Amino acid sequence: MSKQDFDLYLRSTPNSSMPNVDWKSELDFWLSQLEVLYSNVQGWLEDYILEKQIAVSFKTDFLQEDVLGIYAVRQLAIYIKEQVIKLEPIGTYLVGTKGRVDITGPTGTVRLLLVQKDAQSPRIVYRKRLYESADDEARDKAFFEDKGLNIEADWVWKISTNPPHIHFFELNQESFLDTLLRVIDGH
Repeated sequence: MSKQDFDLYLRSTPNSSMPNVDWKSELDFWLSQLEVLYSNVQGWLEDYILEKQIAVSFKTDFLQEDVLGIYAVRQLAIYIKEQVIKLEPIGTYLVGTKGRVDITGPTGTVRLLLVQKDAQSPRIVYRKRLYESADDEARDKAFFEDKGLNIEADWVWKISTNPPHIHFFELNQESFLDTLLRVIDGH
């Protein structure tokens, strides 16, 4: 097959199997959820910050993802005693999650994942979507609901255990402070 034949094929064949994803909206959602996470963290640490036991700062970092290209994100640093703990965004174009942030300290790293509110572990269901009508989209939604998945569910940040047996745990002030201790001194 020559280049001309290949070009002709691409122009003449409808590309119906390519998902129609609004990547700008996906990126905006991811960045807004990072800000939600940072706001929660600062709220949980507010008393310590006011007492000058902890300091926080932000710096701009850049991520590169295949479908999104290069984009700017904020990275949060938490200063506790002489330790620095970083909340480092990893990306949003990931399987089974809408985003990942690593909490990194002197003794380790803990993953935060942006997952469906009711998720307790990863669950990936694949279905090829070819929407030719509104009825097709309704059938697709029904397919996921039959599997117990709400494709329009709320997304929340949760703590993730490491592979191979991954479980998600609620992220709140208590679990966040426990996580800080774990990455600071291994508790």
